[in-house]
Amino acid sequence: MAEFIQILLEAVKGAIMITGLVIIMMLLIEYLNIDNQGKWLHSIKNSPVKQVLTGIILGAIPGCVGGFAAVSLYSHSVLGLGALIAAMIVSTGDEAFLLLAASPGIYLKLLLILSILAIVFGLCVNLITKRQGNLHGTKKHSNCNSLEVHSTEDNKVASIFLLSSYNALRKSGSKRIIVMAGILCFIVLMATGMIGEAAEDNTTVSSIFNEKWILACFGGLAFITLLMTATATEHFIKEHIWNHILKKHLTAVFLWTLAALIICGIIINYIHTEELISKYSNYMPLLILIAAVIGLIPQSGPHIIFILLYLQGSLPLCVLITNAITQQGHVSLPLLADSKKNWIITKGLCALTGISAGLICYLYNL
Repeated sequence: MAEFIQILLEAVKGAIMITGLVIIMMLLIEYLNIDNQGKWLHSIKNSPVKQVLTGIILGAIPGCVGGFAAVSLYSHSVLGLGALIAAMIVSTGDEAFLLLAASPGIYLKLLLILSILAIVFGLCVNLITKRQGNLHGTKKHSNCNSLEVHSTEDNKVASIFLLSSYNALRKSGSKRIIVMAGILCFIVLMATGMIGEAAEDNTTVSSIFNEKWILACFGGLAFITLLMTATATEHFIKEHIWNHILKKHLTAVFLWTLAALIICGIIINYIHTEELISKYSNYMPLLILIAAVIGLIPQSGPHIIFILLYLQGSLPLCVLITNAITQQGHVSLPLLADSKKNWIITKGLCALTGISAGLICYLYNL
């Protein structure tokens, strides 16, 4: 019972952290879209190559923020299925921080391999879906509307560096106050270490995940969003933030993320990854399959063992590549809340890509 309560508490903290970051990324994308009058998104949306490259750039950002942005752009019909697959192939979640800190050379080597695979598979998926008449892979892949600019109401976003921009606060409605209070609470929770901080165990992994600069980056993004919310128009607050982001995404993202983290916590509690890898170390194709299956777990943590064993020379590159392609840390959780069907499709395609790449590397002794 005590173990389950601990799992539940960690899941709640993780769900708050992930939901907060997802909503922050959605808000920033909305603000940038209005500020640019939708031009940059329109440019990306109409170019399959730009879509895939955008997905790779976002996925390559260490941690989950870039991946969350890619999922948000996909949910708003800006990125297609191929671009999302590319982002998920490149993204390795929080494990990227560990590999980057332990061996920058190996990290860059792995990132280059993943990027090449992402370009190939991303463009292939886009080509297939384009022939079917829909670049996004399904006729209706999301319950969310595309990003919109209401020409009669939406203008350039007010500068957060001008005091005059904050005159909007004088006419603040209850919705603006609630949104700002929520963002401020999220910042406080991160600043006090109540969410987003790993347990202290004096290990290399713990020291990397507890780096204050990581939380500072997240907090900085949240603070910028807070200032933008303070200077936004009432129309933007009501239509873009309240009616669009909060009503359609907040509850679903939190509940699905919470459920997924609870299930993952229970599974991880009973699966001893290191023992499993050691047991089948002489059966490389089976080990590649195990790496892909474990990669399906939508959480950062279980995949660290592959990095550590590879750095120790106990695992070949083919196994690390398989797991790296299949897993994305927490990145896929917002997609699970948005579309269960597309979550299964993307995770399945990533797993097939990972297994294929791993077997090819194994057969050619790469």
